[in-house]
Amino acid sequence: MAEAAQRHKEAFRRYLAGPVDDAGAAGAVAASLALLAEGAITTAAITGSPLPADQAREAAKVLLGTETAT
Repeated sequence: MAEAAQRHKEAFRRYLAGPVDDAGAAGAVAASLALLAEGAITTAAITGSPLPADQAREAAKVLLGTETAT
């Protein structure tokens, strides 16, 4: 089970690398976005709220340099 989860997480990071590269962001941002998404998914599942997805979206914009932190 752990191996399958690791493969899935690595595939997700590779998937994110394309849009990150297209946005002109550093390659390490893909790993950060994957962690951000995982945290948002987990928090949304625990709280039953979609708010973590909104918060993660705003944080992703900051990581990609398309918006400044407020």
